[in-house]
Amino acid sequence: MIKFVLSVLCAAVLPVLVRGAELPRQGETLEFQAGDQFTYRMALAEQTPHYSVYTVNYPSPDPDKTFKDISARYYLPADIAAGKEGLKPRPAVIVLHILGGNGALSNMFCASLASNGIPAIMFYMPVYPDRCPSSNRRALLKRDDGAEMLACALKLSLQEVSRTVDLLRSRPEVNPEKINLTGTSLGGIIGATALAHEPRINKAALLLAGGNLDKIIGHSHETTEMRQAIDNAPADRKAAVDQCFRELDPLYDAAKLKPMAESGRLLLYNAENDEVVPPECTAEFAEKAGMKGKVKIIPGVGHYTAIVILPQLLGELAAFFSDETVPASKPTPVTGDQAVIRDVFRNLSRLVRFNPEPGHCFYIDADFSYEQNGNTVAKGSVTAARGDGNQYKLTLKGKKLPVKFNTLESGYDTAPWMLSTNGSVFRGTIDPEGKSPADFFSPAVRNYRDTLAGIFDMAAMGMLAPLKKFCKLELKTDPDGNRQIEVNIENRDIINIYLKPGTTDPARLVYQSRKGNGEIVFNQWSLDAPGASQLFTPPAGPVRKVTDVSEQDLNRVQAAVVNFLMEGTSKK
Repeated sequence: MIKFVLSVLCAAVLPVLVRGAELPRQGETLEFQAGDQFTYRMALAEQTPHYSVYTVNYPSPDPDKTFKDISARYYLPADIAAGKEGLKPRPAVIVLHILGGNGALSNMFCASLASNGIPAIMFYMPVYPDRCPSSNRRALLKRDDGAEMLACALKLSLQEVSRTVDLLRSRPEVNPEKINLTGTSLGGIIGATALAHEPRINKAALLLAGGNLDKIIGHSHETTEMRQAIDNAPADRKAAVDQCFRELDPLYDAAKLKPMAESGRLLLYNAENDEVVPPECTAEFAEKAGMKGKVKIIPGVGHYTAIVILPQLLGELAAFFSDETVPASKPTPVTGDQAVIRDVFRNLSRLVRFNPEPGHCFYIDADFSYEQNGNTVAKGSVTAARGDGNQYKLTLKGKKLPVKFNTLESGYDTAPWMLSTNGSVFRGTIDPEGKSPADFFSPAVRNYRDTLAGIFDMAAMGMLAPLKKFCKLELKTDPDGNRQIEVNIENRDIINIYLKPGTTDPARLVYQSRKGNGEIVFNQWSLDAPGASQLFTPPAGPVRKVTDVSEQDLNRVQAAVVNFLMEGTSKK
């Protein structure tokens, strides 16, 4: 009798084993029932060694059917997708996307979670691809009722979070008591508000988010059109729109999140120099939600450059949402093609960060060209050396450059210097502050550099599965044994990195896009050259006139050239 009672209790308390849950195969669509609430359809979209992706379509709770039904992508770990028996239900994560809404970052998060054994789902909010009643979000905001439609869409997003919880609770591979949520930027803001209305969410990680919508929308360049639509709302509807946004504000019910914060089930990340969601907005939300003093601040980065810690962040989120039912991730041995890709991008990451090992320097000499519509826009050569501290030297020459001079020579040995077109040398020795031109790079240049570094880091760390949501990397070998890495960025831009025989050093880089085509041929490439001090001095030649100038002024001039070249190229 005692054994019988114990067995009944165990059956009631312990998670039921998943017995190879039925999943659609390639080319078929299956229908499932979410309790007695709604029917949803699933189809297999992609299979990888680490996870499988399924498209999921289910009805929106929109009573007026203004917005189309929900379209989602559901990521299942490989063992679950293979129908392996004896697995216990696991935690699952809802991933909410950023304002841009193309899904690349959210799909990357889902791929990382699924690669670490955790089911994850992302759905497109109502004003995004294929769901918007106008041609796009921008067109919607320009309508007379644009602000109302936006408010309705964001409010509907909260209900759709709950609808997605319903769906996950119906899945046999998911533990219904451990449904979690993460969101970045807009996704973090909507997620913060959703948590106050959806008590079934167990844990949440809110990234680059905060409260005080009025300040956030009025502060950021990204939300200019949103602010204009709200400000231009017809007078007879303005009060209702404003009230709706007040209720959407994470501050409105932030106090309801205190139990999650107190039990360690809430994470909040903030970029120290966030230019989209001001840090004070994150702090205001944190205080009301019981997270004061618990915010994870990412030092030295802004809203966009926070991508530099993406590899670390993905690991932290996987650990946070995991439990004992999730198998421990085993490091996959890096061999063959993956080892080559890792080594190439490890070096590229070092180069972009421009920080060589002490006593060594980076030294690169290359020829470059760039064409648009069959016309040569830029053609020339560049030699760059980077040493300890602020030491560097840059020589740029060309018959066709996007500037009004054909030669630029500048550097930093014991102070910044720059060679004028008449051969004079300007040295920044007045009022020295110990700064370099890099301290005066524009946010756009720093964003570009840090974004590249983050992506290169992921490739160097072997995180190819989540990275495939942003770009595809493939090592190819021609009949002569020459190797190249093809980088395909969303089928829009293609970069081919041709490697020197027998090494992982680049010999040539070819860039193709709809905007133009470019090529860089590397004559010299060394990331561990001896850091001899004479590498960074002005070029030898006739006795030159030396003029001492302000260090800061010269740094700003040198930075302005880099800003112009980088930002001008990115707009072409």
